[in-house]
Amino acid sequence: MENNKAKKIHNGIKCRVGKAEGYMDTTISDEFRKLENFSEWYDENYVEGWEVDKDILSDSTNKCYSHDTCLMVPREINALFRKSTSKYGKGVYFDSRDNKYYGQMRIDGKTKNCGSSTTAEGAHKLYLEQRKVHLQELLERYKDIHNQYAYQRLATALQQYL
Repeated sequence: MENNKAKKIHNGIKCRVGKAEGYMDTTISDEFRKLENFSEWYDENYVEGWEVDKDILSDSTNKCYSHDTCLMVPREINALFRKSTSKYGKGVYFDSRDNKYYGQMRIDGKTKNCGSSTTAEGAHKLYLEQRKVHLQELLERYKDIHNQYAYQRLATALQQYL
């Protein structure tokens, strides 16, 4: 693995944490602040085309980049755990034409309707049910990747959502 890739990712993390929108409450562990420690973790967990994620293993109030809270994930799994900008909740929008809340998600670049509800909570539940199905499909899709260590960490981390 080229250390340049790890260095570029490491620098990006350091630039975002505490400065960029959505990263104001995020921290970096002392061990991950050192490039050599981050590079060692990155080399062990690297999967071509995958991204570093801190959200799946961190609790919602303590987002931290560290050995214990980061793992490599495919972009489409990472997107399922990003913070929502919807005022109704992740995966939910309101359609005033019929006064219903809809659950929806992006799958392979296409919007998938998860169903409708008269409440935002009901639509969010529909979204979560579809997310569970999609996560299972993605785990199946990636089960034969070269770095089985990274895959097993991901599969284990996702068990709480399945």
